[in-house]
Amino acid sequence: MNNDSLFFLGIRNYLNTYKFSTAVSKDFQKVMEQTSGKNLDYFFSEWLHGLGYPVFSAKYNVFNNNLYVNLTQTTTNASTPLFKTTIDIRVIFNNGDTVMRVWVDSLSKVFVTNVSGKNVKGIQLDVKNWILKDIGTISYDPTFNAIESLDGDKSNILVYPNPANDRINLSNANGCSLEMFDVSGKMILNKTVSEINSTIDVSNLVKGFYFIKIEKNGAVRNLKFVKE
Repeated sequence: MNNDSLFFLGIRNYLNTYKFSTAVSKDFQKVMEQTSGKNLDYFFSEWLHGLGYPVFSAKYNVFNNNLYVNLTQTTTNASTPLFKTTIDIRVIFNNGDTVMRVWVDSLSKVFVTNVSGKNVKGIQLDVKNWILKDIGTISYDPTFNAIESLDGDKSNILVYPNPANDRINLSNANGCSLEMFDVSGKMILNKTVSEINSTIDVSNLVKGFYFIKIEKNGAVRNLKFVKE
């Protein structure tokens, strides 16, 4: 719930409603939803009734004064393919640190934050152990960065890496239309993306600059990337 006051208010409401009687988890969910005003179906389905737990891994890079973090999730039981949650990413600098609390609702998601004037020494995930989980690999990848996010679209579409060698990855891009052009303006690709995370093969492209036009929900973004 990311709100201690609401959480403990919900606990008190639950106690006052069902004290000296019996209740089940659906009753608890109903009280917490009424208190918070949030739909908590996903939480009870995944974290209470689901099997297994998530394993989080991450890779990161600093490019053009921005820190790019690609957070991925696997699960220990295939019957629960995803555990949606917020998670804290601790960013360590030479002279301190900061914490980003991010929302994870897909198996792979890219987060970007400005770190101008700071020297990033590393990142850590959920250092206070709020979440029932395991931590996989956390690695610095100097070849990884996102090109840009789609302005005006809350789904946070990202295209990366840039420069690219053999592939370009799309994150949270389901439902968008994509066109790719070379420097002469010739269209070399036109497709509709149906998957949340997908890959475009650019291994056969000659080295140079290319342009991508992405459209979703009326928002249009023109991006540029380099094929190495």
